[in-house]
Amino acid sequence: LISVKESVATPAAVGALGRVLLFKAIDISDEESEDLESGICEQVDMLLLSTIEDVDEDDDDNIILQDAVLIYFLTDEESSGTSYDAEYYHRYLSSVVARHVCEYGMASPIIQTTKSETTTKVVNTNKQQQEHKIDNAMLVPSIHVELDGGHVSYPTTNTTSYWDTSSLLVFDKLVDQDLRKRLLDVVVGGDSEQWDVCDGPNPNRWVRGGLLDVPDDPDTDMYPLLESEEDEESDNAEITEKNMGGGWGLTDEALEEICFEHHDAVKEMESILSDLFPDFVVSRLPEIVLGCSITPMTANAPTAGDVFDYHIDADPNSTPSSPWTDVYGRYPNRAAGKPRFMSCLIYLNDE
Repeated sequence: LISVKESVATPAAVGALGRVLLFKAIDISDEESEDLESGICEQVDMLLLSTIEDVDEDDDDNIILQDAVLIYFLTDEESSGTSYDAEYYHRYLSSVVARHVCEYGMASPIIQTTKSETTTKVVNTNKQQQEHKIDNAMLVPSIHVELDGGHVSYPTTNTTSYWDTSSLLVFDKLVDQDLRKRLLDVVVGGDSEQWDVCDGPNPNRWVRGGLLDVPDDPDTDMYPLLESEEDEESDNAEITEKNMGGGWGLTDEALEEICFEHHDAVKEMESILSDLFPDFVVSRLPEIVLGCSITPMTANAPTAGDVFDYHIDADPNSTPSSPWTDVYGRYPNRAAGKPRFMSCLIYLNDE
């Protein structure tokens, strides 16, 4: 319907593929349009999951779809027969991508302060304003190490691979005692000093095996919880403490509270994180990336005997088909110009 020779650039969606497939649907209801869109997306996903080995190389009619594409249905007004030039089409397709990113909250920035030698944050606590000053020196890591490395390349291209490493940054003074205490209060749902840690995790707030983490096992499904709702419900009874990691995690109600209710301490922590990367848009993990079963924040209550190790929390090269992959595709983490997945661990114990 509309054809442009190059992928469209979208300033509101840095790193987007800029590939849009437009459809014109005439005289169908919104429900029918949704069903049609779902069916088309399913077929596109099947093509994306196909491999070269699945295709007869001697058959010129077989074309593998290697990069994701955003499906968009034109309204009657948008699909009028008016003729426009290529520049207009680029602007129009760019707006389609931008609306899609906005609709699903894919690039919603967290609070970011202005740059200065010393940043002053004003935090509202019990209707009283408290000033909290952070020197830029606190934003310098005390440890910076590379954990592993390897040659990576885009899965759907024949480009030359490049060397890439995972990095770990440690900040010793990023969170002061006051903010640490207030963050811990948010996690435990009250005054953290009122609960004796010798009694173990509060059973009204924590549940054994409640912290679901992504397995870093090549022989297992990368995202086993991202099945249909029916499968998820039927499988819940079979989930054991062993395959859930056995760690103490927050209850569903507590996760909902810390993630989606307003907390001054959380907002302050997010503004500090944004100060670490002033030249980037820092956002929480959008729900659309891995589904609603993966929350953007979580917490655990380590107890004696628990074992922890470094692992992959999420990999943009292995994300399930979703509106996210329609826009950004699949790519190695830390690929230049693409959204980067990062994890932030905050140790809230007072030692």
